[in-house]
Amino acid sequence: GKDYIPNNYNLNFNGPLPMRNTLAMSLNIPAVKTLYLAGIDETIDLAERLGITSLTRRSAYGLSLALGGGDMTLLEETAAFSVFANDGKRNPATAIARIIDHTGQEIVNLAKKDEQVVDAQVARKINSILSDNSARAPVFGSQNAFFFKNRTIAGKTGTTQNFRDAWTVGYTPRIAVGVWVGNNDNQPMQAGADGSVVAGSLWHKFMEAIISRYPEEKFIEYEKVKSSKPMITGNFETKTIYFDEKKGKRVSEKKKGKDNVVEKKAPVNKHGILFYVNKDNPLGNYAPNPDDPMAIRWEEAIDKAYEKEDKKD
Repeated sequence: GKDYIPNNYNLNFNGPLPMRNTLAMSLNIPAVKTLYLAGIDETIDLAERLGITSLTRRSAYGLSLALGGGDMTLLEETAAFSVFANDGKRNPATAIARIIDHTGQEIVNLAKKDEQVVDAQVARKINSILSDNSARAPVFGSQNAFFFKNRTIAGKTGTTQNFRDAWTVGYTPRIAVGVWVGNNDNQPMQAGADGSVVAGSLWHKFMEAIISRYPEEKFIEYEKVKSSKPMITGNFETKTIYFDEKKGKRVSEKKKGKDNVVEKKAPVNKHGILFYVNKDNPLGNYAPNPDDPMAIRWEEAIDKAYEKEDKKD
């Protein structure tokens, strides 16, 4: 079969970035790579722990699962995000929590006990990333759907191919809200009807009204991972490069100070993540797997990219 070659939404590349930025900016290529690192079966297992039951064709899914290659309902997706809001604990979604009579006496209580399905530190790190307005601003702007003055709100948008579906899901430590926009007959919407625009605006208006009922709350901060591996900590030798964010490509130092041109720190050693870590145990002490087929492919792509980029130095 043909190779699966995904593109970012804007068909541009953004140069070397931390995972925090790639998730916040909703970049496709890093998402596909992350699914490979995590494992497809392992990711579906996690989805099921989050309460998602629609991913039933396990053997049919490939790396496109990271970009909407599996169907699920809005309720499932919103409930899954609520697990992060709840510090990794899952409360099954239910329309009726309890029934009381006219005297206020409780007749039935349908609320189920919560279950820890995601490590609290993992949930806190996701919350930190998805609520980081500065990390998503390069793509979505600082005044995006998730920006509220004096409020900390986490969220993620999504758009399926040909603008058939537009999603926005966001949450505070107290409430999770999801919005889907699309046609019931699955026909494409107009070009440009992406999640951050058509669903995001509706989501923002609803959230603006609902959060006024609650006090301001902050997400619990996560503990920093202790590791000597530069690819994990981000503490590696770097050099300054210049990047045109509008064109999505690196430019020479002569373009410094021009519109859309920003300074970035790029690693001096030009390798992909699989050069530094073994995906089956990224924090472990043993060496990466040199026979990993993706490690070979990613290194080849990086070599070609840097061969062109080095001419700009």
